[in-house]
Amino acid sequence: MEVSKQIKKYRLKMQWSQEELADKIYVTRQTIPNWETEKNYPDVHSLILLSNLFGISLDALVKGDLKQMKEQISQLEVKKFHREGIVFTILLISMTVSLVPLMVSWERSLGAFYGF
Repeated sequence: MEVSKQIKKYRLKMQWSQEELADKIYVTRQTIPNWETEKNYPDVHSLILLSNLFGISLDALVKGDLKQMKEQISQLEVKKFHREGIVFTILLISMTVSLVPLMVSWERSLGAFYGF
């Protein structure tokens, strides 16, 4: 998740309006909707205040739902593994197919050399 979604999620969880949250962290009323719509991002001081108010770590605020992120990373790794498996299979098949003419040529050369 993104910081903007996290701010909105926890603000709604605490049942605060955007104006109430702005008052609690000493920013203007327009700042909160700007953060929540990604028009701009909170500075470090504001992030610390937000994490304290929401009772979560900075990691949880900035990175979002770690469990969800781990699942997304796992899904990406599976897709990457699958894609690499397809590439490996194609390379293996093409190598095998390209060896056939080489083997036939080698067989003919040996046959000619030994008089077969």
